[in-house]
Amino acid sequence: MSMQEMNRELVYGRYKFNIKVELNSRIEKTPNGKRWHNIIINDMGVTNYYKKQEVEDSLLIKTIYDMENDAKFWVDNRPDNISTPDSRLSDLGFK
Repeated sequence: MSMQEMNRELVYGRYKFNIKVELNSRIEKTPNGKRWHNIIINDMGVTNYYKKQEVEDSLLIKTIYDMENDAKFWVDNRPDNISTPDSRLSDLGFK
């Protein structure tokens, strides 16, 4: 069985990521052998965010969710996305 690729875009904040799944990147050569897939997520903009993970078939969906959440966490914790206490209070109407 040949490897098949599937892609999906994830937009979060001002960032756009591509999530690529390479299905059947490795297959055990035994009857009913296990299958592994590569998951790659990378920023489509100017940053160098890139993560790749090989995962066994039963963990495919969970790992995709985990990698998406890691990318969102990375965006949320970038210095340009962290509000200072002053700006947060100003947003609430404090002077």
